[in-house]
Amino acid sequence: MYAWVARYNADGPDALDDRPGRGRKGPLTDDEPQRLKARLLAGPTEADGVCTLRGEDFRRILHDEFGVVRSLQDVYDLLHRLGFEPLRPRPQHPGGDAEAQAAFKKVSSSGSLPSPSHIPAGESRSGSRPRPASARREC
Repeated sequence: MYAWVARYNADGPDALDDRPGRGRKGPLTDDEPQRLKARLLAGPTEADGVCTLRGEDFRRILHDEFGVVRSLQDVYDLLHRLGFEPLRPRPQHPGGDAEAQAAFKKVSSSGSLPSPSHIPAGESRSGSRPRPASARREC
């Protein structure tokens, strides 16, 4: 608390702005994020031994080529900062018939049926009948 008061007294309100160089440094130096991005856009190499790069592969590339060890979640966060998004393919049943699925998609409706715009007062769906407000009980 006293540090920012001293800064204000010494240099005025401009001294209270955030100063550069604070916080934890990133895992890569200034030019390495672009090198990593170019490496990932080039796709897997023969040395990778896979046809598609996954999170663990990115983690191995970071370790082997950049000397950076990070958790899998940190790798995903870094990829997100670099502009990459994970691919999430839709699951397909191995015994599914593609022609039957295409035919079903053509004839099926595009969603649920619309709700009625107005429900008349006499047709309440609450389960019990409403009592008139002006009804009187006689004892």
